[in-house]
Amino acid sequence: MQEQYLADIRQIIEGNIDNENFSVADLAREAGLSRSMLHRKLISLTGKSATDLIMEIRLQKAFELLENDAGTVSEVAYM
Repeated sequence: MQEQYLADIRQIIEGNIDNENFSVADLAREAGLSRSMLHRKLISLTGKSATDLIMEIRLQKAFELLENDAGTVSEVAYM
């Protein structure tokens, strides 16, 4: 169940990867939790805050794009 929850959170973040204004509040709203509940749940499951998780997933996506030569570093950073 915990793995499914994390997969759902990851899917929400990846679905909003192009939205530079996507925030913890947006993630909490889409997950159906308050910000504080989301924070507590993510800390207990991953040891990371929602902000750290969003940043980590964005960095992983950037790494994949760079690895696949999807653009220059500047272009990937802009994406």
